[in-house]
Amino acid sequence: MTKKDNALQKFAHQRYKLFQDQNQQNGRFDVTFQFDKKQLFAHSFVLWPLSEVFESTLFGPLAEKGPITPKRYQFDDFKEFLTYLYIGNCKIDAQNVMSLVDLSEYYQIKPLKNVCDAFITESAAQTENILTLYESLKRYTLKTAMAKVMETIASKTDEILKSKDFLSIEKETILDIVKMDTLNSKEEELFQAVSLRLNKIKKVL
Repeated sequence: MTKKDNALQKFAHQRYKLFQDQNQQNGRFDVTFQFDKKQLFAHSFVLWPLSEVFESTLFGPLAEKGPITPKRYQFDDFKEFLTYLYIGNCKIDAQNVMSLVDLSEYYQIKPLKNVCDAFITESAAQTENILTLYESLKRYTLKTAMAKVMETIASKTDEILKSKDFLSIEKETILDIVKMDTLNSKEEELFQAVSLRLNKIKKVL
């Protein structure tokens, strides 16, 4: 790492320290996010250069006056998202990864989306609720993660057909599974499990 890189990293961490402390007086923040009774303060000069959505939200014709309320997101997830914008790194785990995917897609932060894609790809084989994850991924364009999830479903079909997760999936997901060519399951067992789930869906309707 060059001296220039070291200096840039040091400056970034100095800005992040202000954000991390959330001291409104010392931090000289000019953006406030409101989450019920909690507030999160940030600097516009960190946000808008990285996201056209933030730029429009802060300075566009319909710029919001006063605190911004990200209604779709939880405080902790949004804080991790902003942490990434400050220092290019944040905590990603099984509990917050899909929220971070949604945030990165909505605010158009492709590098974070790629990091989440890699995280899901690496952890997919150990995920207990693989079908729930599959249904979540269908809303986004995470090709590597989706390929790994489909590979996991195919290799663990027998186990998945007997899981609680299978009993709560949508009809479209069942049809997607049936269409897969590499399922590791006998046709009779697959037919029985699918029929059972479809009958339950019919009863609900």
